[in-house]
Amino acid sequence: MVCTVGPMSRRVAPHVPVLVVLAIAVAFPRSLVAEPAAIVPIEIEDPTGRALERFFAALRRTASKQPGAITRIAHYGDSLIVGDGITRSARRRFQARYGDAGPGFVLAGRPWDWYRREGVRLGGSTGWDTYRSLSGGPADRFFGFGGSTFVTRREHQRVWFETTEIEGRRVKASSIEVHYLAHPRGGDLDVLVDGDHVLTIATKRDETVSAFHTVRVPEGPHKVVLRTVGNGQVRLFGVVLERDGPGIVYDSLGINGASTDVLGRMDPVHMEQQLGHRRPDLVIVGFGANESNRPGLVDRYREEVLPVLRRLRHGSRDASCLVVGPIDRGVRDDRRGVRSHPIVMRISRAQREVSRDAGCGFYDTFAVMGGEGAAQRWHARGLTGGDLVHPTPEGSDLLGQVLFEALERAFTRYRATSIDHAPARRGGQ
Repeated sequence: MVCTVGPMSRRVAPHVPVLVVLAIAVAFPRSLVAEPAAIVPIEIEDPTGRALERFFAALRRTASKQPGAITRIAHYGDSLIVGDGITRSARRRFQARYGDAGPGFVLAGRPWDWYRREGVRLGGSTGWDTYRSLSGGPADRFFGFGGSTFVTRREHQRVWFETTEIEGRRVKASSIEVHYLAHPRGGDLDVLVDGDHVLTIATKRDETVSAFHTVRVPEGPHKVVLRTVGNGQVRLFGVVLERDGPGIVYDSLGINGASTDVLGRMDPVHMEQQLGHRRPDLVIVGFGANESNRPGLVDRYREEVLPVLRRLRHGSRDASCLVVGPIDRGVRDDRRGVRSHPIVMRISRAQREVSRDAGCGFYDTFAVMGGEGAAQRWHARGLTGGDLVHPTPEGSDLLGQVLFEALERAFTRYRATSIDHAPARRGGQ
C-alpha cells in the first residue's frame, strides 16, 4: 500500500535482486593509519565467474546515473555490525562513489542498547516487548527483515525515527515504508510525519502475513512517529527510509551473538516474503566470530549452513552469492602472548566449501589479514579491542573500507570485460 504526502517523487528504476553472503572481508589500506598491519591482497574466489554478476548489473545502472536506479545492499552479521561500525564505513564509501539513496532499513526499537544506525536517531516508549531471532520469541518465528520484532497491545505506545546529520550533511528521505505483521488480532497504528497525522494503518487481517505500507513525502529531513491506538496487538519489524536515487542503500542487519545458522531459525516462508519485498541487489551475510565458540557447528557446517545459503538465494529470487570468511580471533598464550585461534582456519575452510556448493564466491579474510598472528598484529596497532575479537572504531572503519575496495575492484574488472544485457527492472521500491 502507498500513501503520498506532498509532491509525488519520480518513479524508481527497475530492480534486479542479488545475494552476497559475508563473514567480514579485510584488506588493509595504508592511507588509514600510520603503521598498517600486514596484509596480503587477495581477490574474490569465483569458480563460476558469475557470483556477483547480477549485483554488478544493478551497480552499473546506478553508476551510469539512470533516473531512479537504486542499488540495495543488505548486510546480515553479528555483533561486529550491531553498532553500525563496519557497515557505516562501507555505506559511506559506496554512497560517496555512487550516490546516496537514503538510510535504508532501521529496526523499530533497540534489541540491544548499542544498536545504532548512522543518520537516523531512534527512540520510543517502554511498553514494547522485544523478541530476537537468536533468543527465542514468538512460536511462529516471524522476525522480519532485520531479525527482531517489537510487540504491544497497549495504547499510545510510540517508536520514532528522525533523520540527523552526517559530517554536517542533513540526511534526507522521500519514501517512508513501515514493515509490520498483519494478523487476525491486529490493532491500529497511527503514522505521524513531522508532527502531522498522515494515516492510520489497520494491522488486523483474516490471515497472518508480512505487510508493508509506504508513505511518500517531499524529499528532505523528516521525523516519523508510529503510535498505537490500543485496539489490538501491533507487531512491528522496522521502517525503511529512502530517496529516489540514483544511488546506494546499505542496510545494516546485525544480530548480536549470532552464527550463520541463525537465519535458518526464522520461518522460511516469512523470510522469503521479507527478502522478496525488500529486493536487495546484494545480500551480505557477515558471520564467523561466534562460530569460533561452536566447534560442533563447524563440524556440521555443510548440513546446517548450506540450506541457509540456498534459502537466501531462493528468497532473493535466485540472487548471486559471495561468502567472505571470518576475521582472525586472538587467544592469549602465556608463552607467546596472543595467537590466532586454530578454529578460524577451520571456519574458513568450511565456508569455502559451502560457498562452492551453493554456487557462491568466497573471500578469505583470514588470509587477507596475513594469516597466523593477524589478531596480535591488529591488537598491537589498536585495531582490535581487549577481547581480541571485536574491532575498535578504527578497525571497524578499516574493515568497511576494505570490503568496499574488494567489491569495487571486482566491479571494475566486470565493467572492463562485460556488456550489460540485463533486462530492465521494475520499480525500485
